[in-house]
Amino acid sequence: MRVYHNPTTDQTAIINSDKADKDGNVWVEIDGKLPEPVNYDEFIHQFTTIGELKP
Repeated sequence: MRVYHNPTTDQTAIINSDKADKDGNVWVEIDGKLPEPVNYDEFIHQFTTIGELKP
């Protein structure tokens, strides 16, 4: 899993799925909250990769 950061809002996020659904959404945990569907294209414009989590 990759960890992402939004420098504008100072939020961190983890994408819980490797692929977007038919609507272009991925399930994302933002700041450790419950996962919610977020449009992948919008997410990538707001968040940048900061690292990889190792199991």
